[in-house]
Amino acid sequence: ICLRSGVDSWKLKPQTDAEGIVLGHTPGKGEQRGRVGALVLDFGGKTFKLAAGLTNAIRSNPPKFGERVTFRYSGVTKNGIPKCAVFKCVRNYE
Repeated sequence: ICLRSGVDSWKLKPQTDAEGIVLGHTPGKGEQRGRVGALVLDFGGKTFKLAAGLTNAIRSNPPKFGERVTFRYSGVTKNGIPKCAVFKCVRNYE
Protein backbone atom coordinates (compact mmCIF):
# COMPACT_ATOMS: atom_id res chain seq x y z
CA ILE A 1 0.00 0.00 0.00
CA CYS A 2 1.28 3.41 -0.91
CA LEU A 3 -0.22 6.27 1.07
CA ARG A 4 -0.12 9.77 -0.42
CA SER A 5 -2.06 12.74 0.86
CA GLY A 6 -4.54 10.48 2.64
CA VAL A 7 -5.32 8.48 -0.52
CA ASP A 8 -4.87 4.71 -0.57
CA SER A 9 -3.29 3.38 -3.72
CA TRP A 10 -3.23 -0.30 -4.72
CA LYS A 11 -1.36 -1.76 -7.65
CA LEU A 12 -3.05 -4.90 -8.93
CA LYS A 13 -1.43 -7.19 -11.48
CA PRO A 14 -3.47 -9.81 -13.27
CA GLN A 15 -2.11 -13.30 -12.74
CA THR A 16 -2.72 -16.55 -14.55
CA ASP A 17 -2.37 -20.14 -13.36
CA ALA A 18 -0.84 -22.67 -15.75
CA GLU A 19 0.77 -26.08 -15.80
CA GLY A 20 4.18 -27.18 -16.98
CA ILE A 21 5.93 -30.53 -17.35
CA VAL A 22 9.15 -31.09 -15.40
CA LEU A 23 12.01 -31.71 -17.83
CA GLY A 24 14.84 -31.46 -15.31
CA HIS A 25 16.34 -29.88 -12.20
CA THR A 26 19.20 -27.46 -11.69
CA PRO A 27 21.48 -27.88 -8.66
CA GLY A 28 21.08 -25.45 -5.78
CA LYS A 29 23.76 -22.94 -4.90
CA GLY A 30 24.72 -21.40 -1.57
CA GLU A 31 21.99 -22.06 0.99
CA GLN A 32 20.32 -24.51 -1.41
CA ARG A 33 23.47 -26.60 -2.03
CA GLY A 34 22.60 -30.31 -2.06
CA ARG A 35 18.99 -29.58 -3.08
CA VAL A 36 17.23 -28.48 -6.24
CA GLY A 37 17.84 -24.87 -7.25
CA ALA A 38 15.13 -24.69 -9.92
CA LEU A 39 12.77 -26.86 -11.92
CA VAL A 40 13.24 -26.87 -15.70
CA LEU A 41 9.74 -26.79 -17.19
CA ASP A 42 8.16 -27.22 -20.59
CA PHE A 43 5.37 -24.68 -21.10
CA GLY A 44 3.69 -25.11 -24.47
CA GLY A 45 6.94 -25.94 -26.24
CA LYS A 46 8.93 -23.25 -24.39
CA THR A 47 11.49 -24.21 -21.75
CA PHE A 48 12.17 -22.11 -18.66
CA LYS A 49 13.47 -22.41 -15.09
CA LEU A 50 11.14 -22.01 -12.12
CA ALA A 51 12.65 -21.39 -8.68
CA ALA A 52 10.37 -18.88 -6.95
CA GLY A 53 7.92 -20.44 -4.52
CA LEU A 54 9.82 -23.71 -4.06
CA THR A 55 9.80 -24.71 -0.38
CA ASN A 56 12.70 -26.50 1.28
CA ALA A 57 10.58 -29.68 1.31
CA ILE A 58 10.02 -29.47 -2.47
CA ARG A 59 13.69 -28.65 -3.07
CA SER A 60 14.71 -31.73 -1.03
CA ASN A 61 12.16 -34.03 -2.70
CA PRO A 62 11.43 -32.45 -6.10
CA PRO A 63 8.81 -33.60 -8.61
CA LYS A 64 10.00 -36.34 -10.93
CA PHE A 65 10.72 -35.78 -14.61
CA GLY A 66 7.48 -35.86 -16.58
CA GLU A 67 5.28 -34.77 -13.66
CA ARG A 68 3.02 -31.74 -14.05
CA VAL A 69 3.32 -28.74 -11.75
CA THR A 70 1.06 -25.72 -11.38
CA PHE A 71 2.51 -22.21 -11.29
CA ARG A 72 1.22 -18.64 -11.37
CA TYR A 73 2.59 -15.94 -13.67
CA SER A 74 2.00 -12.35 -14.81
CA GLY A 75 2.08 -12.23 -18.60
CA VAL A 76 4.71 -13.58 -20.95
CA THR A 77 7.87 -12.22 -22.53
CA LYS A 78 8.09 -11.53 -26.26
CA ASN A 79 9.50 -15.07 -26.56
CA GLY A 80 6.50 -16.62 -24.80
CA ILE A 81 8.24 -17.32 -21.47
CA PRO A 82 6.10 -16.71 -18.34
CA LYS A 83 7.08 -13.59 -16.36
CA CYS A 84 7.26 -13.56 -12.55
CA ALA A 85 6.42 -17.29 -12.38
CA VAL A 86 5.85 -18.71 -8.88
CA PHE A 87 5.49 -22.42 -8.05
CA LYS A 88 2.12 -23.43 -6.55
CA CYS A 89 1.95 -27.25 -6.36
CA VAL A 90 2.63 -30.61 -7.92
CA ARG A 91 -0.38 -31.63 -9.98
CA ASN A 92 -1.95 -34.95 -8.90
CA TYR A 93 -4.43 -36.68 -11.21
CA GLU A 94 -5.58 -39.37 -8.79
